[in-house]
Amino acid sequence: MQIYLNLNGEQVGPYGIEDIQGWLRAGHVKLEDQAWYDGCGDWILIEDLPGIRKSAAGHASSTDLIPPFEAYEGAEPFIFISYAHRDSEIVYEEITELHESGYKIWYDEGIEASNEWPEEIANAVIGCAVFVVFVSPRSTSSVNCRNEINLALNENKPFLAIHLEESSLPPGLRLRMGDLQAILRYKLTRDRYLKKVNGTLEQLLSKKETAPTLQAPAQTQKPRKKESFSNSTQVVLEKKQKGSKNLLIILGSLVLVAFLAFMFLPKKEDAGSSDEKGNDQSAGASFGSEGEDDGQAGAGPWVSMFDGETLTGWKASEDDRAFAVLNGNMVIRGTARAHLFYETVPWLENFELKAQVYCYPVVNSGIYFHTLYKESGWPSKGFECQILNSHKNEKRKTGSLYGVVDEVRTLVRDNEWFEYFIRVKGKKVLIKINGETTVDWTEPPTWMAYQERSFERKLGMGYFALQSHPDSNVVMMRDLYYRRLP
Repeated sequence: MQIYLNLNGEQVGPYGIEDIQGWLRAGHVKLEDQAWYDGCGDWILIEDLPGIRKSAAGHASSTDLIPPFEAYEGAEPFIFISYAHRDSEIVYEEITELHESGYKIWYDEGIEASNEWPEEIANAVIGCAVFVVFVSPRSTSSVNCRNEINLALNENKPFLAIHLEESSLPPGLRLRMGDLQAILRYKLTRDRYLKKVNGTLEQLLSKKETAPTLQAPAQTQKPRKKESFSNSTQVVLEKKQKGSKNLLIILGSLVLVAFLAFMFLPKKEDAGSSDEKGNDQSAGASFGSEGEDDGQAGAGPWVSMFDGETLTGWKASEDDRAFAVLNGNMVIRGTARAHLFYETVPWLENFELKAQVYCYPVVNSGIYFHTLYKESGWPSKGFECQILNSHKNEKRKTGSLYGVVDEVRTLVRDNEWFEYFIRVKGKKVLIKINGETTVDWTEPPTWMAYQERSFERKLGMGYFALQSHPDSNVVMMRDLYYRRLP
């Protein structure tokens, strides 16, 4: 159940019931504050929410759970504590002992429930020296805890899981946490537990910073060959080709691509009415919108844009560390502003593109078309097809033609593969997400190309590009193909 709160006239959320319960116990919200959830006719009091344990809420019962100390704020290395608020009593005891031993501890004792809550949590995770999660059935079912864990793993933070009791991890967490350091508190004597915790924390705090490591989600479609990595990062940036054999393969591939480009590039006599720049001036080409093959007689073959091993054919701007290959997937880190341009083929005018996409929480990315390479900054030409499911700072969701046709529905969930389909023919753009149409737009003859200063949205010709947004999480792609349309 996703719950929204009305605090001081401001609507915030959504949150889980365990979060609301924890804030009640800590005194951040009150039983008489207003709440709403899907299926609820009108705003109700928090005390009337299904699942609220009133015996654990309110001032009388929360006095025993006053945060034991202020969260650390400073420049020294600190430990981030992730936990379920329903475990506050036992967690407070554990972190108090760590705090008294001299460790710098950050936990969410002082954050008021607001729209800034996720940002403060994320900043603390990114800035911490060690990430510690107290594992229980309550924390593994908490959306906030899972988001904190995923962000810590994506940031390659030294990681320690302390199991408060025997718990069965959900499949996604089991995949990502299965081989990480863990301490089973419930199986150890107090002395052995403290010795293990202190020894592990000292070891993690002394670790040198390493390159980020990512865990790929479970493959839900066709199996892929098993990857073997020799270095600790498990991240493959664009591999250097070695030996004359590989060089011949590359040259042969380029010749083949050039041949296909020549064969399927629209002939001038078949292009219809065009201006001096070669742009189709027709009112809009007609094509079907029921399926990706509907009305596409004469289309070229599907051409792979990604070999699953390297970024050959792609060119990064600003920061090439934002792009990598892991376990057969193209990885866009979201750590910096950067763009990855596909310059292997000549400019494309009419085309179809399809890709499998996977978003971790808080992703902000996109697929550009009819754009040009730019050394730095945002692209100044073309259109962006939005990739964004749960990012709080942007209302344009996955499937939007950014700034032209904005999709405000959330059609796909994070942590799941979905298909992105784009078709451009003449003056018409079609976008589908998992087969559902989100954009069916025709550029009008009077279209004002400069909708924003220094950015030209005009159908014509150009390259594809992928976006890495600096305030974003990880997005992955696979099965990335395009084909020319007549």
